Amino acid sequence: MASAATPSGGRLAGKYNLIMLCVAATDPRGGFNVLDVNWKVACDSAAEHGNVLDRSRLRLMGPMHIAETREKARENVRFGLMKYIEYARVITPGRYGDFAGRDPVDVMLDSGHIAIGTPDDAIAVLERLREKQGHFGAFLHQAHDWADWEATKKSYELYIRFVAPHFSNANANRDQSYDEWKAHSQDFSDRSHAAAQATFAKFGKADQAEAAAAQTGMIGSKS
Repeated sequence: MASAATPSGGRLAGKYNLIMLCVAATDPRGGFNVLDVNWKVACDSAAEHGNVLDRSRLRLMGPMHIAETREKARENVRFGLMKYIEYARVITPGRYGDFAGRDPVDVMLDSGHIAIGTPDDAIAVLERLREKQGHFGAFLHQAHDWADWEATKKSYELYIRFVAPHFSNANANRDQSYDEWKAHSQDFSDRSHAAAQATFAKFGKADQAEAAAAQTGMIGSKS
């Protein structure tokens, strides 16, 4: 059941125990602002009809495009961003307002809920969505044709390689280990160096003793 800004979608999702799809989750004009409100409406409606909604079935949707760098992402979306904006303005007159000579990318990014940048920027947007909404089951990428097909496929690839693992905690142990090493790097390095020097000294003395014993044996045999 689609839910945008009004509570009607949430009421129906709760009444019929349907998956709730927040189609305007990143829309700064209202969709983002009512994410938590509409979920409460849905849960209240579910309770009235003997249902219990599961957050893992909740879906949020929005547009994003990511690349290896922010500069590359901005370059990529020159392909179709203005066509997207013009289409949106036809559907909803007045949408996005007057750019007043500003870069359309900057206007889109003003909300803080849309990613045109790196995987880290996408992670930041999804973290803000989770902070507002709470746990949700999946984020759906709105098809928008901001970039050409090759750049769009690369965006999806970067999302799967770097964004998704952040939220599945696939790299949590590795990141924790790295952060701990980074915090104590000099101490660990000093300890390692001291241990190596002690080992060299220990075996160096042993080698010297062995050599001396061998030399003594050679002298004794001559006498």
